[in-house]
Amino acid sequence: MKIKDILAYKHLGNKHNQLMHGYRYGKTPNVSRMRRLRKAGLSADYADRARAKRGKKGKFGTSIPKSARAMWEKQGLTEGEMVARMRQARWRQLFMGIKPSGGGIKPTPKPKPVPKPKAKPKPAPKPTPKPNPKPEPEPKKFKPAGTPVSDGLDLGKIPKKGKYGPYIREAVDAINEVHGDGNLPKIPIKLSQSTKNYGSYHYSSSWFGGGVTPTEIKVTKDGDHKPITTLHEIGHFIDHMGIGKPGQYNGVNNPQTKALFESFKKSKAVSRLADMYQNPSKYSVESKETNWKGEPVTYTYNPSKYMLGYYLKDREIFARAYAQYVATRTTNKMVRDSLDYEIAKTKKGKVQYPIQWDHDDFAPIAKEFDKMFENLGWRVPDGS
Repeated sequence: MKIKDILAYKHLGNKHNQLMHGYRYGKTPNVSRMRRLRKAGLSADYADRARAKRGKKGKFGTSIPKSARAMWEKQGLTEGEMVARMRQARWRQLFMGIKPSGGGIKPTPKPKPVPKPKAKPKPAPKPTPKPNPKPEPEPKKFKPAGTPVSDGLDLGKIPKKGKYGPYIREAVDAINEVHGDGNLPKIPIKLSQSTKNYGSYHYSSSWFGGGVTPTEIKVTKDGDHKPITTLHEIGHFIDHMGIGKPGQYNGVNNPQTKALFESFKKSKAVSRLADMYQNPSKYSVESKETNWKGEPVTYTYNPSKYMLGYYLKDREIFARAYAQYVATRTTNKMVRDSLDYEIAKTKKGKVQYPIQWDHDDFAPIAKEFDKMFENLGWRVPDGS
C-alpha cells in the first residue's frame, strides 16, 4: 500500500472512504464541459445555448454588431472567438459603447461643452429728459409786526427752569417769531394739577354790560405735549379777544376769518371728522382681547358722538389749527417736535380721530393764516 493510501485510511478510519465521500476526501473531480470549452475558447457558444434552453438570453448573447462580425469574418474567426472578443472590455467599448466594469481601457472622456458666452444685456434706453417745469416763485419771507403776543401774557408764575416752565416759555417765543397782535388784554398763564384736561382758557362776563374779561390760561403738568397745549389755549385767547369783536368767537360770518374757516371745511381731516359724526357705524373697530377671566373676547369700539361734536366746534377747530400753524412756521425744534408727536399720537388709538392735520393737508390752511395775519397787520413781508 502506498503512503498516501495509508494516510487516507488513517485519517478516514474504517467507516469513511473515498467511494462514499468523493473528492472532498482527496479525489480529484472530473473537469466539467464548461471548463474544457472555456479552455478551448468555445465557452461562450456553450453558455448561450444553455441559457437559450432555459429561456434566458445571455448578457451579450451572440448579438455581434454587423460591423464587428464583418471585420472578424475576414480575419477567419469562429463564432465562439467572436463572442469571446465581444466579452472583452476593449471590444464592448468600441462596438457597443459599454463602459468596462473595471480595468481595461478607459473610454476617452467626452470633451466638456464650452458654454456659450452670455450675451451682454443691452443697456436700457436713457429716458428722455422731461422738460423742466417753470420754478415756482419762492414764498415771501415774513416777519411779525405789531405788538408782541407775549406782552398780553403774564408768565410771572411760570418758572424759567425746571420740569414744566421751559415748554410753555418756548411756545410763547415761537408765537413771537411768527406774528404779532393788536392790543390784547393781559392774561396770566398758570400750571395746574388737572388730570382731566391738558389745558383750559377761562374768562368772565358781566350780566350788567361790563363786557368780557379773560381771567387765566391753565396748562396741566401731566400733559405729554405742553408746547402744543400752550399754543392751543393761546389760540382760544386770540380768537376770543384779538380778532374781530372782543368777547366773541369767530367763524364764517366774520369777513376777516371767512376764507380761513372755509379752508378748514375743505381739509381731509375735518371732512373725516364730519363723516364720522354722521356715520359712526362706518368707523367702528373690532378688537380681539382677553377679559378678566383670561378668555378671548371681541370688543367693538364706536366713535363717540360727544367727542366728535366737541372736535367739530368752530372755536376748537381754530385753536387746533392755530397751534399747528405756529408750530409749522416757527424754527423752534421743541415746538415742531411736539407737533409731530401729537400728529402721530392721533393715529394710535382704536378709533382714530384726526384732530390734527397731516402736513400736506394743512398747507392750504397755513396759507390762509398768512393772508389773515397780513390783513390784520400782524405779519408783514420781510424787508418792509
